[in-house]
Amino acid sequence: MHKPTGRTLIVQAAFLGVVSLIAPGCTAHEQPVSAKSGPTQSPHGSCIEAPARAATPPWYPKDLPLPAGSYATDLKGGGPVPGFRQIVFSVPLNLREFVENSRNEWTRSGWIFGTGEAEPGEAENRFSKPGTDRSGAFRANSSLCDTRRVLLYIIVGNGFVPTPARS
Repeated sequence: MHKPTGRTLIVQAAFLGVVSLIAPGCTAHEQPVSAKSGPTQSPHGSCIEAPARAATPPWYPKDLPLPAGSYATDLKGGGPVPGFRQIVFSVPLNLREFVENSRNEWTRSGWIFGTGEAEPGEAENRFSKPGTDRSGAFRANSSLCDTRRVLLYIIVGNGFVPTPARS
């Protein structure tokens, strides 16, 4: 069991500070990802319909659990990054819930988080597994028309991870 150090606790506190910046049910959107149905309007502004389901690839780490009801999508992440793989999930939580859930579940699985960053409708952070060269990053946003779900762009691999790009 990984016992948190003072630095880990400071990082986790900073991450919680990022969570507090995210208003529940945020729906502000910058440039939403295109789904097959294309952008549409909702009472909350521009949004996209739920993307099609795809199989979760075998390379996705078992120790990065997602909530029940999450699914891999047919959306593509950013361009290729040597040594890293990318995937986009649809997750059945609002943005605040996703950030809290990932912090709790992934920390329980031994991952530690970076400082993180948030703006209305979006949160991102890096994570790494102590004692290994495994690392990753996520960007979650509330660009779906179903405001009870977030799109999760995730990149994982070995070495220093760049922030996942929107496509």
